Amino acid sequence: MKKAAGIPTVLMLFLLILSISLLAGCGSQAKDTVSPNTDLEPPKTITIGYIAMTRSSPQALINREKKMFEKAFGDAGYEVEWVITRGRDNVGPLMEEGKFHFLYTPINNFTAYFTETSQFAAGNNYRIIAGSQAVPEGSILLAGENISGLKDLDGKVVGIVNNSYSHEMLLNLQLAKAGLATETVGGSVKVRFQDYLAEFYEMFRNGEFDAIIARDTEEPNLPERFPNAKKLLSLNDGSAAGDTIPSAWLYARSDVLENWPDLANIMLKTHIELTAAAEENRKDLPRLATDALDYYYQEVVGAVDYEKTPMEEIAGQWDEIHITYDPNEEFVKNLHTFIFDAGYTDKPYDEFADFRPLNAILEK
Repeated sequence: MKKAAGIPTVLMLFLLILSISLLAGCGSQAKDTVSPNTDLEPPKTITIGYIAMTRSSPQALINREKKMFEKAFGDAGYEVEWVITRGRDNVGPLMEEGKFHFLYTPINNFTAYFTETSQFAAGNNYRIIAGSQAVPEGSILLAGENISGLKDLDGKVVGIVNNSYSHEMLLNLQLAKAGLATETVGGSVKVRFQDYLAEFYEMFRNGEFDAIIARDTEEPNLPERFPNAKKLLSLNDGSAAGDTIPSAWLYARSDVLENWPDLANIMLKTHIELTAAAEENRKDLPRLATDALDYYYQEVVGAVDYEKTPMEEIAGQWDEIHITYDPNEEFVKNLHTFIFDAGYTDKPYDEFADFRPLNAILEK
């Protein structure tokens, strides 16, 4: 009798546990397929970031005086908070934290972050939404004394600073002329990355690299640093990737694009207006870049003594800058294809860039 009486009890317990499991499973499945919540309240304060550097994003610089972002967002009921930072070790963790709603930063800062190969921080919570500036040449290939041409790089090591995958992509366009490619895409030329510029140059001096990709802004100083080295070519020789190469883009946090498209529209419309304002006031940009650097060192870092770049040198750098909101979508697609084919990322293009808001504005 006891055994017979226990069966219904066990059965009821089994059915209860089963029903709880099914409910839990349904809840988990619903969570996996949840759509962006358009009922979420937008933030009261819009945080915009940019990098303090001699060739910082012109739209952010000219806004220091014009305050057009403050007016545009203010008219819509929002406040604007600016975050000025510098260096991947600073901007990466802030991106990972989601600190910025919108951000101006160099293209290789973002690409290393997106591929999740940066030693400082990584993620896929930002998308490219517009251009900011471009340059006609980019960087140069500086070769050691034993390298006289591209063919000599077969089996050799090329050093690249800061996980600059756009530079590796451009290098491959040049190597193809000699029938070569980097190991990452099936060739024989080795690539090594180094995040710290001082160590990068020291490694080249010590023979750890057979050639390096150097910034064009450093070119005047390179003969003194490396008297036996020689410029082999410019990375964009023959306009291999077009007449100009993007050097900085504008980015939006992905949840802003999904949940609050009006914020992205305000940002982009004002960004376009500031592009025109920056071009009209181009002569002021070197001074504004210096002001931003001084603010960063004095107010953010608290530095008392720091090295300043001469104003005439900064002004010279701005002579070649193309101020633009055009992201150069062909370049963006080619860069994503390269990092995907090289195995640096397996994330799709739509997580890398989203130009639908910009194109919609431009079509009106």
